[in-house]
Amino acid sequence: MTTKQRPKARRILAQEWRDILFLHWVVPAQQLRALIPPDLELDTFEEEAYIGLIPFTITGARPVGFPKFPPITSFHDTNLRTYVRHRGGDPGVWLFSLDANSVFAVQLARRFFKLRYHLAKIEMSVTEREGVREIDYAMERVDAEGAGLHVR
Repeated sequence: MTTKQRPKARRILAQEWRDILFLHWVVPAQQLRALIPPDLELDTFEEEAYIGLIPFTITGARPVGFPKFPPITSFHDTNLRTYVRHRGGDPGVWLFSLDANSVFAVQLARRFFKLRYHLAKIEMSVTEREGVREIDYAMERVDAEGAGLHVR
């Protein structure tokens, strides 16, 4: 693995991710290939393509230099992704969908960043017993009946 320099572009947003869970499944590459733009190629591991489901909590989301305001800047998020490369170059992530329980975050991401965010009801609880941390995460999309998940 090589170390890359950070892009010269100025960072415009700050946020922290908490209580994150990375779930991955092997998916036949030809099935995923049909779902991503032609300029992208699948980034595989040992010739296997993966789809990832990542539930987590975002805290402190805000423009760089602005203060945190928890009623707006903290929310739960879920993304469904695969891993890609642009014409054999740098690795990246192709996001099939994103769900958040913040109307403000969903509208902002759709309007300014053209991201496929959906509003969702999301509940999360974290417990810790005998040094083992357990996260219970339930999500149901508001605009699509039956679209949801429950992971623990």
